[in-house]
Amino acid sequence: PFQSTIYMMPTWVLGAFICKFIHYFFTVSMLVSIFTLSAMSVDRYIAIVHSRKSSSIRVARHALIGVVVIWILSLAMAAPVMHYQ
Repeated sequence: PFQSTIYMMPTWVLGAFICKFIHYFFTVSMLVSIFTLSAMSVDRYIAIVHSRKSSSIRVARHALIGVVVIWILSLAMAAPVMHYQ
């Protein structure tokens, strides 16, 4: 929605807050996508290479921890964008 607003409107209509933090939101989204794809690759590696142990490693609790870590890392790594924007 933000990109379409940029291209469709002649001026910025979404306010100062959104203007300042839009790049932060984009950066967080990009980092979450990158880390999620990386985590999926690690998950597939464990499932294929360590197939006998994978049922004890690949549990819902570990998936939840992974999601939380991905979001915390993404928010933290995008902090410089928020600070300097």
